[in-house]
Amino acid sequence: MQRLIVTLAVVFIAASGCRRPPSAGATFTERNPNGLVVTLPRAIEQAGRAGQEPVSVEHTPGGFRVFVARQKISRYTTVADVELHMEAGAPPGPWPKQRAVRGRLLRYAIDEASAGMGGTEYTLRAWRACRGGYLLWRQLAIEENGPPPFDLAWTLIEGTDGPCSK
Repeated sequence: MQRLIVTLAVVFIAASGCRRPPSAGATFTERNPNGLVVTLPRAIEQAGRAGQEPVSVEHTPGGFRVFVARQKISRYTTVADVELHMEAGAPPGPWPKQRAVRGRLLRYAIDEASAGMGGTEYTLRAWRACRGGYLLWRQLAIEENGPPPFDLAWTLIEGTDGPCSK
């Protein structure tokens, strides 16, 4: 009997450490004191990587920094930012591309710079105007085989709401 209890205890402890992957469609919402709100999936699938990877959010003074926790060790972390800027006009820099997101015009650019032996550094910068200011998104990625699809940034852009959405 004691052996059965020990066996069951070991099985229970081992099973309690297992985590199920987030279900498809599971989301969470974060609110910044400046009125910016992001609703994101609990996990995201990134191009070139197998499976879903957990998403976490850190509050910043102007908005949010969003991370993807990779399941395997990597030299680079997947991070995207969104900030609310309450100043008139556009952010500095050229914005050669545009795309409609949730019915609103978004302007963006993908910048390239050498990352040495690590490949090329790509930065997606995107913005859209709102009453009294603009929203600005960024994601940096280092890749060896051309620009990445910026899955995290586009997911963050889709999930951003707040003062500029009204």
